Amino acid sequence: MSEGCQSLTTFAIRSFGQGDETMLVVNGGPGLSNSYMLPGFAFLADRYKCVFYDQPGCGNDHTDPRTVTADSTADHFVDLLIDLSSGRKVILLTHSWGSHVLFRGMSRHPDISKLIAKAILLNPTPTNSDHYTRVGSALQARVAPHDLTAIGDLMKSAKISAGNEIMQIALPAYTGSTRRLPVLDFDYSLAVFNSVNATIGNFDFANLTGRSPFDIYVVGGADDYIKPTNLDAILSAARESAFINDAGHFVFAEAPEQFQKTLMRFLSHT
Repeated sequence: MSEGCQSLTTFAIRSFGQGDETMLVVNGGPGLSNSYMLPGFAFLADRYKCVFYDQPGCGNDHTDPRTVTADSTADHFVDLLIDLSSGRKVILLTHSWGSHVLFRGMSRHPDISKLIAKAILLNPTPTNSDHYTRVGSALQARVAPHDLTAIGDLMKSAKISAGNEIMQIALPAYTGSTRRLPVLDFDYSLAVFNSVNATIGNFDFANLTGRSPFDIYVVGGADDYIKPTNLDAILSAARESAFINDAGHFVFAEAPEQFQKTLMRFLSHT
C-alpha cells in the first residue's frame, strides 16, 4: 500500500488498487481509524484506486484530539475530496458516521457535490439530530447492564486499549447477534469521540439528500440497530437500497459475499 498525499491539509492515507476511477472511503466513528475497514475491500483493487484516510485525531493523523470538532472533521474530508478529484469525479463509499461527515461537508461546502460521481452509504446514520439521538439510545438498549458498567469504567480509563475494548464489548449490540461476530481491528480514540460528540449540535441534512446531483445507494443490515424508519430522508432519495439478512452494523464483514455482490451491482450502474 502506498501512503501520503499533500495539500493545504495533511492527510494520513492508505491506498491500493490501479483502477482508473478513484473511490474515497469514509469510515465510521467518531474516533475510529480506517483499520477496521481495510481488509474488507481488497476485492476492489483490480477495478478502483481505493483511498482510505484517517479522520482528524484518529489513527495516523496527529491532530490534537482535544481540538477536533464535527465541523473540522467535515472540512478535513472536503479538503481531501478536492485534492483527490483533480478535475475528475470521485466515488464515495461511507460507513456509518461517514455519511454524517459527507452531509455535514456538503452543508458547509455545497459546491463539493459537483466532485462526486456517486455515493454508496453503508449502514448510514440518520440525517437529523432527533433520529441520531434515538438510534444511539437503541444501541445502548441492546447492551447488557453489566456490559454498560464495564463500558462506563473504560470510558473513564486512561488505558490505550480502552477504545478497542469498548468496541469489542459492544460488538454484539452493533451486529444484533452473538453468533456471527466479525473479527475487526478497532483503533478507537475516546478523546476524539468525546470532543466531536460535544460539538455535533442540532442538525438536519434531509434537504441535501433530496436535491443531490449524484446518485445515492444504501447498503444496510437487516439486524442493524439503525432501522429503515430512521433513514426516511436518505432512502427516499436513494436510487436503490438493499438490506442484507443476517447482518447488522458491519454489513461488509458480517455478510461479505452478499455485500460484495450488492456493492458491485451498485458500482456498475451508470
